[in-house]
Amino acid sequence: MEIAKSVLLAVYLYSMFIYLRELITDIIEDKPKRLSECISYLALFIGGFVPILNTIVGCYIIKYHTK
Repeated sequence: MEIAKSVLLAVYLYSMFIYLRELITDIIEDKPKRLSECISYLALFIGGFVPILNTIVGCYIIKYHTK
C-alpha cells in the first residue's frame, strides 16, 4: 500500500509540475493587463496544488479511521 501511495504522489507531483510550468509560460507570454486576468491566473495557480492537498488529506483521514 505504501508503494502505491508513493507512486500516486509522484504522479501528482509530476502533473502539478507540468501544469504549473505551462501556466507560468502562459503568464510570461500573455502578461495579464487587467486585475481580472491576474485573479484568473492566481486561481489557476492555486488549482495546481489542489490534487496534492486532497491526496494528503485523504491519506490522513484513512489513517485516522483505521486506528
